[in-house]
Amino acid sequence: IRRKAKLRRLVHLGAQLARQAAEEDEAPEVLVDQTAQSLFHLAQGDAKAKGLLSIQTVADDAMERLADRMEGRLSTGIRVGFSRFDELTQGFQPGNLIVLAARPGIGKTALALNWILRAAQERDGRPGHCGAFFSLEMSHEEVFMRLLAAKSQTNMKDMQAGRASGRLEHVMKTRDELVQMPLFICDQASITVPQIQNMIVKQGSQSNRRVEFVIVDYLQLLSSPESSRGAKQNEAVRIGEISRGLKLMAKDFGIPVVVLSQLNREVEHRTGGRPQLSDLRDSGAIEQDADMVAFIHRKMMPSATEEPDPSAELIVAKHRNGPTAVIQLHFQGEFAMYREMVRETSSYA
Repeated sequence: IRRKAKLRRLVHLGAQLARQAAEEDEAPEVLVDQTAQSLFHLAQGDAKAKGLLSIQTVADDAMERLADRMEGRLSTGIRVGFSRFDELTQGFQPGNLIVLAARPGIGKTALALNWILRAAQERDGRPGHCGAFFSLEMSHEEVFMRLLAAKSQTNMKDMQAGRASGRLEHVMKTRDELVQMPLFICDQASITVPQIQNMIVKQGSQSNRRVEFVIVDYLQLLSSPESSRGAKQNEAVRIGEISRGLKLMAKDFGIPVVVLSQLNREVEHRTGGRPQLSDLRDSGAIEQDADMVAFIHRKMMPSATEEPDPSAELIVAKHRNGPTAVIQLHFQGEFAMYREMVRETSSYA
C-alpha cells in the first residue's frame, strides 16, 4: 500500500511539474526548487507527517533516545569546543535554529567559523560532524584562509602578504588536516532558503555523507524566491519569512541551523552597548523563531592612548531548552579566533 501511495504521489508531482512548466507562470528556478522540496519530503516517508500520536508512542521513542544518551550510545548534540558554552547548551540540538548576532566588525563570522571548525574535528575517537558554511559576503578563498589561520595559529595578514614563510611547513601541514575534514563551503552571493535545502539534499546524495550542521552568514543578505509573499512586502515581513523558513529547514532535516544576524544601530547609543533581544534587526520574528539567541559584545573603538581590548562576552540571551548566561571570551583578531576564558560571571538576565 505504501509503495503504491508513493508511486501515486510521484505521478502527481510529475503531472504537476509538466502543467506548471507548460503554463510558464513561474520561473524555471522556482519550479526546480519547489519540486526538489516535494521530492525531499516524499523521500522522508511518513516520518514528517505523523499527525496525532498517542502518548505511548511518543514516550517509547523519547525514552529510547534518552537511554541511548545516558549510556553514551547517542551524542546529546553538536559540541563546538567551548567548554562552558557546550555545558550550557549540551551541544546544538537537532531541529534547533540558533541566531548569533552582533554589530558589523565585532567578529560574528570568526566565531561561527570557530564553531564549525571545532565541530568538524574528531573528538574522543568519534568522527567530526559534517558541516556546511554558506557565506553571502566572503569568497570561498577568504573563508578557507580564516579557517587556516585559526587552525594553524598563523597571523592571517602575514599569510596574505606573504610574510609567513617561516611557518610554511606548519601551514601546509594544517592545510592537509583541513582538507580531510567533512566541511563544505558555498559563497553564492544571492541564495534562497529553498536553494540551501536543495544543496544539502544534493550533497548528501553525492557524497553519501549527511550534512549535520549548517551555518548561514548572514540572515539579512538571504534572498527571497520571486514567488514568495515576502518578496512583495517590506523588509521586516521578508526577513520574518526567511527566519521561519530556516526554522522549518532545521526541523525537516533534523539538524541545527546557525544563522548570523545584524543588530540595530540603537545598541551603539546605549550605555555600555550591551545587546538585547529587541536589538535584532528588521523583525521580531527572528526572536520568535529562534531556539537560542546569542550576542557577541566587545569594545571596538579604543581611544588613541588605549590598547585594543581583546575581551569579549558571548551573551546567551534566549535559550528555549536551558538557562541563559554570559560567557567570557578572548578574541585573537590576528588568527580570526576566539578562546574561552576561565573566569565566569553570573547568569544574564
